[in-house]
Amino acid sequence: MIAKKWLLALPGAAAVGAWLVFCLPAKAISDAAAVALIEKSKIVGADAHVQARVGAGEVALSLYRNPKANDKDCKIDAILMAKTLMDAEPRTITKVKVRFYDPANRTSYREVNVGTGVVKAFGQGRVSTDELLSSVVIDRGEQDISRYRERTYKEISQSPDVIDGVYRSERLNLLSRIQMLRQRGVGVQPFTSEFLRIEDKVRQGDQASVIKGLEALSEKLTDAEERYQQAQAAAQPRARAYAPASSDSAGMQARLQQELGDLAPAVGAKLQRRYRIARRILDLQSEGRVVDQYRRLYREVEELAARGDSNALRLRLTVAEHQLGLPSLDQEE
Repeated sequence: MIAKKWLLALPGAAAVGAWLVFCLPAKAISDAAAVALIEKSKIVGADAHVQARVGAGEVALSLYRNPKANDKDCKIDAILMAKTLMDAEPRTITKVKVRFYDPANRTSYREVNVGTGVVKAFGQGRVSTDELLSSVVIDRGEQDISRYRERTYKEISQSPDVIDGVYRSERLNLLSRIQMLRQRGVGVQPFTSEFLRIEDKVRQGDQASVIKGLEALSEKLTDAEERYQQAQAAAQPRARAYAPASSDSAGMQARLQQELGDLAPAVGAKLQRRYRIARRILDLQSEGRVVDQYRRLYREVEELAARGDSNALRLRLTVAEHQLGLPSLDQEE
């Protein structure tokens, strides 16, 4: 027979964090009540930062695990917390999902699923310890917002990986703005890091820090968006200045080389679009970005322009503009 006392005595089990989802026919307990039950059980330490989210048919707890806890410890704590809450709501709680966040890498987690069958088997001692733990699955995952790339705002907002909690709509809005800047070719790693720090504060229930973080990140995103728009506006008159209407081809080529160096486009077809691409690559390079792939793509564009392959050139220009976050001028030419 498996005793709860024996399970609690295992090394590392007493301070392991978890994330639990209880499938309920209705909202049986409040968020605060779920947290109180777990904290009162002493299964996890006070430094686990227990958070609860109760919805129709679902309750979610978010905790940090003990750094020394292994997969077995996580499974044991999941079973114990599931039993604690199922004992409190025996007729409504039917399923438990436990997510253990790593305090040293707060985007990393381990997830455990526990059903009523496991809890009943534990309580009745119908199976051995090894059989019980082997029946519980543990998965590893990473919370990384790069997974939202190329996804719409609606798709992002419906993702189960977006943390529930305070100011969720505001956080989703910031996330969509970050992804928009990424798609335009703007470096967003600093914004990504700040967003994940805000998510961490949501898990901890630190509302004051969440508000402060949202305000600071919004200001930085606004500044980045304005700088992007200014760069686009500045590129337009320069591109028009090098339009192929001029008869002074030699003089035009000299001016292009003076401004763009080895990225200067040859005078010829689609010069305005090729100029904008070269200008964008040079700007990214001056910002310290790695532009090798863009340079290779640009060389392909120039080769197609030199061969006079207009159809292939238009297609390659569209690809380059998309990758660099430039609005395509294909319909305007």
